[in-house]
Amino acid sequence: MTLRLPVVVVCAALAAVVQSAVAADPVIWVTGVNDVTFSLNGTQDTTMSQFWDVLSTKVAITRGPVRGVFNPIADPIPETSYTHNVSPIGTLWAFSDLNGSPTFNYGAGAAIHSDLVFSNWEASLGGSTLLKANIDNRPGVIFLQDDNAYLDVIFTSWTTGGAMSYTRATPPPSVINAAWNGGSGNWSNPANWSSNPKYPSNGTNGTFTAAINTGNVTLDVDATVNNLTLGGTTGNWTAQLNLANRALVIAATSANKASIISTLLNQLATGKTNNYTGNGITSSAVASNATTMSIALADNSNLALTSFRGQSLNADSLILVAAHNGDASLDNKVDALDLNVLAAHWQQQSGALWSIGDFNGDGKVDALDLNVLAANWQFGSGGGGSLEAALAQFPQFSGVSVPEPGSIGFMALAVSLLVRRGKRSHG
Repeated sequence: MTLRLPVVVVCAALAAVVQSAVAADPVIWVTGVNDVTFSLNGTQDTTMSQFWDVLSTKVAITRGPVRGVFNPIADPIPETSYTHNVSPIGTLWAFSDLNGSPTFNYGAGAAIHSDLVFSNWEASLGGSTLLKANIDNRPGVIFLQDDNAYLDVIFTSWTTGGAMSYTRATPPPSVINAAWNGGSGNWSNPANWSSNPKYPSNGTNGTFTAAINTGNVTLDVDATVNNLTLGGTTGNWTAQLNLANRALVIAATSANKASIISTLLNQLATGKTNNYTGNGITSSAVASNATTMSIALADNSNLALTSFRGQSLNADSLILVAAHNGDASLDNKVDALDLNVLAAHWQQQSGALWSIGDFNGDGKVDALDLNVLAANWQFGSGGGGSLEAALAQFPQFSGVSVPEPGSIGFMALAVSLLVRRGKRSHG
């Protein structure tokens, strides 16, 4: 007897299978300095693993002396050669501007995988007769079906003799969670962390979560964390992080940046007590130069840097570093660039950070901050141009008279500016 299921039941069952298969969030591999380039010259023995590009426990890519790529570790039956419109088993492919997919650049395809049309490798390139014409230097994306992962790829060479070369993305780094063992010591010593034998050599942005519950940690290397936790509560921290003269980058996100900034500001305030000896975030370098330096908390959305002290940055990155007073741009100078930043945010009354001109940490950009900049004017720049002449370029500073560096009048500048500001505000 033949059992006939209603079409609606079959469709519902198929939908359930598909939904189950894609329920988990896909993994997007990353492109950058760790990209892998894989090449074959056409004479290799494809039974040997050194001629495979292993992508996962079930997928590796190789190629024989003729035809296309195949998967020598396919599960349950490994491929020993290429099969038209099937190989490599366990993968689906999409290429820029082919087979219904939109145009995209290498490194941007995996992120838009939901907009792409995936099929087997050969079909995705337009079929065997168009393969050679379409494959060279065309950005593509590989979907690893068992891993629910997408990675960018670009073939940079392809010949009929079995030679080929491509560059591809790599898996995102796993997050390393580690807790400080307590006591005093250097950040870079793996023995000081409870579960982090790879640190500090991991070196990848946003891969390290540091929890410092008690003790005193000295940052002896420039580093990046995706989360920093100090023991204690707001205003009553139980651990100390000494930045010294190094930079710590927080790989924040748009969702958590505001909360992180609020916590960091409090930790900076408590660490500043008793000449930067309190619990929270401190700097021995600033403590030794308290009249000319401060700890800067900068938002890279203001700076638009791609890297700082060897650490990769994006728009949501936050930077903690000892800086010379007035150096808003963190380029180790106090010059017209910094004055321009301060002028652009002049009289902002809340939410200001170092990177827009709040040099005294009160959340505002006003005369007090201009006084800080004035005291260090032309630091590191080799001189050139008076501050008064620079101020004259900005109408918001009209009427402000600033003494030149070295003048005793610097001490009175903040008071003078505040008086003028008060008269204008109430006039």
